[in-house]
Amino acid sequence: MFKRTPLYQDDAEESGYVIESVAWSPDGSLLAVGSGRAICSSDFNDPRFAIQALNGGTEPLERTIIGPRCSAKALAWSPNGSILISGGYNGIIWFWDVANGERLYTETVSLQGPSLLIWSPDSSKVFGTATDSIFVFDTETQILSFNFPEHKTERITSLTLSPDGSMLASGNTVGIIYIMDTITRQNIISFEPQPKPPPKII
Repeated sequence: MFKRTPLYQDDAEESGYVIESVAWSPDGSLLAVGSGRAICSSDFNDPRFAIQALNGGTEPLERTIIGPRCSAKALAWSPNGSILISGGYNGIIWFWDVANGERLYTETVSLQGPSLLIWSPDSSKVFGTATDSIFVFDTETQILSFNFPEHKTERITSLTLSPDGSMLASGNTVGIIYIMDTITRQNIISFEPQPKPPPKII
């Protein structure tokens, strides 16, 4: 455990330190903060890059949930707040026991990502994006699958799950929203929320 000292601009430029993700615990008692670094070596052990827990976001750092990591692009709490998952550029999802900070297990997703992570309301599944594709990880069987519709012409920039867990919506770099059924893994509808400008009159 450690108290993080203020990080100044010149220090940030030297280390490559950035805040990559933040996530509130379901009860609002903790705020998880994930840091990132552009280049990491095998002996990387800088405590500034640990995933940290702020006490409700209003007090100085109380504890470190996880040891130093080079990247925490995505963070997500389980619905009951007992498990925190993190994902980064190394293509691995890390499952952590929040109470003691111990790693439960890891799952390799792909060469890139995961950059977005979402728990299902019943904690049975984790949805996310990696290498511009949507995946689902079954936490009970620990089976990973990428059988959602793929739209390789665009990069997925946002992902959200309906409150009942039945629909998944994604947004991308070409301005299209896809809504998918989480059971059948098929598209329900796709649309452009921003209307196209009227044609120019020559």
